[in-house]
Amino acid sequence: ARRLAEEWGLCEGGKAVATFADLGSGVGKLVVQSYLEWPGVHRALGVELSATRAKRALEAWEALLLSDEAFELRQMALNLAGDNDATPNPAEEVKLLHGDLLDADLSDVTHAYVSSLCFPESLIFDVSLKLKQAPRLRAVASLQPLNLDSGARLLALPTSWTSRRGMGTIAHFYDLG
Repeated sequence: ARRLAEEWGLCEGGKAVATFADLGSGVGKLVVQSYLEWPGVHRALGVELSATRAKRALEAWEALLLSDEAFELRQMALNLAGDNDATPNPAEEVKLLHGDLLDADLSDVTHAYVSSLCFPESLIFDVSLKLKQAPRLRAVASLQPLNLDSGARLLALPTSWTSRRGMGTIAHFYDLG
């Protein structure tokens, strides 16, 4: 997660302007971390097809909200980045949705991650078309190559399923403008 933020400049200080989306967000860990830890992210969205994983994500997020821990962690990240004037609203700024990523509203998304490792070729094609229609999209990272109008840079990302000594998983980074 931190490698993504570094690559996109979202862990730096300044006003939070990015909207991050994790398409195929599982139990929501990357969505929540991006919002709580990356000062450049103003909003975060997760879309998960599995009802079980989406429910678990929402339950964990609601527990963080009820404990005020989400607010406190976000406020700390903003303060450390030098944004002492921001007042976070985690309940409004993070959305964890159960549904098909192809039906998701990506109109405000500026940065997207697609954990596409197990996606069939037909879904990769549809996801590529969906991302091309996102008007504010500036950057995408995907575990499989996408058919976007920009060439990809390859970058090794440490992942939970690769060894610490290994190179990690190769991700395809697209800079779209």
